[in-house]
Amino acid sequence: MKRRDEELCKTQFDAFLKTFSTAPQIIWKEVAQQDEPPDYYLLLGGTKFAVEVTTLMEKVSIGASSPLPHAVISRILQQFVDEVEIIARLEGYLYGEYLISFPTPIDDFASVREGIQSKLLEYIRRTSSLETAPTKAAFERTVPQQRPQQCRIQKVSNKRDKVLSGGPVWVKWESDAAVDIYDLLNESLDTKADKLKYIEEPKILLLLDEYRFADPEMYMRCASQLSSLDSFHTLFVVQGGNRAFILHSQNPDWLNQ
Repeated sequence: MKRRDEELCKTQFDAFLKTFSTAPQIIWKEVAQQDEPPDYYLLLGGTKFAVEVTTLMEKVSIGASSPLPHAVISRILQQFVDEVEIIARLEGYLYGEYLISFPTPIDDFASVREGIQSKLLEYIRRTSSLETAPTKAAFERTVPQQRPQQCRIQKVSNKRDKVLSGGPVWVKWESDAAVDIYDLLNESLDTKADKLKYIEEPKILLLLDEYRFADPEMYMRCASQLSSLDSFHTLFVVQGGNRAFILHSQNPDWLNQ
């Protein structure tokens, strides 16, 4: 069974191909071996293409830990907030709506997790009878040349019994995003070109954009500089929703669509 990202990219590229009024029959064939490239074969107008899927995703260093993708960090913190809510509810003192916020990721979160949780639960217990309560820091750490690492909690109302999560908020300067997307693209293309080097069919690479800081124009500006560009017949980028575009193709009709 294919991963969600593989199926999403396949669906988007299939929809793109069907926008052509003279599109030939489109036949997809899954590759059974999980560890063998490519992810799919595509039969199109008498040509067989090898189609590979990859995800562009920035990773963030968290102290001494290995770098983690943004989505993983957000999921870990959301699970932590959910656990705080469950404990407060089970222990009978969750009355009102609370917001727990993480402006930035916290280095080595596992080592301070228990202490932060104790302070959050103590705040919820102490403010259970109040309608609202001021923001309180459950954790603060100063990091040189970075924004302070914090975990804050605030009681925002007594309308419902709920603990909400806020942050981290990811921001980028345009110049930084341009460098990042070039590096991510270059690394992905080099890796996939090497992985697919023994495949004779023309290769299509579907790229799922989980980086989210680059617009199509940024992609286009760096495309011609990618070291392994000539290894691929087509590069197709899938962004959020139904947004997708051809970044590179040897088929001029696809480029002009």
